[in-house]
Amino acid sequence: MKQDLARAKEQRLQHSLQLEASAQTQALERLIQGSDSPVQSQGEENREQISTESLQREVERLKRQLREEKDAQERLANSFEQERQTWNKEKDRVIKYQKQLQINYLQMHKKNQDLERILKELTAELESRTELGMDIAYSSGLQTYDDVIATEI
Repeated sequence: MKQDLARAKEQRLQHSLQLEASAQTQALERLIQGSDSPVQSQGEENREQISTESLQREVERLKRQLREEKDAQERLANSFEQERQTWNKEKDRVIKYQKQLQINYLQMHKKNQDLERILKELTAELESRTELGMDIAYSSGLQTYDDVIATEI
């Protein structure tokens, strides 16, 4: 985007310079044509006044055009700045979301590890009871750790 903005500025500047040079060339040609023709002194004064007025109009037109170009450039720069700010806000939101996902994943991973540890402890306790001859009717519907591992997908 920065390159596009720089390229657009350069093109506008070149275009403005070309228009200005063309206008100056035309004005000079008009002045030259006016001074080459043999006329009375009053006619020359009228031409000079007309040439001066036309040059003043040309200068005013060029000033307006320059203002318009500056306004267009400012609008483009403002638009670019808004787009950059929007992109930065979205980037910050994505980073925040990714951090929250990572925190949630780590919490879930820790809970899973804790549950696996508790399941191993309970399985070991249950196996030690059966080895000691404490046969307890195991009808609560709980499975042993080995049964859970065997049925994993």
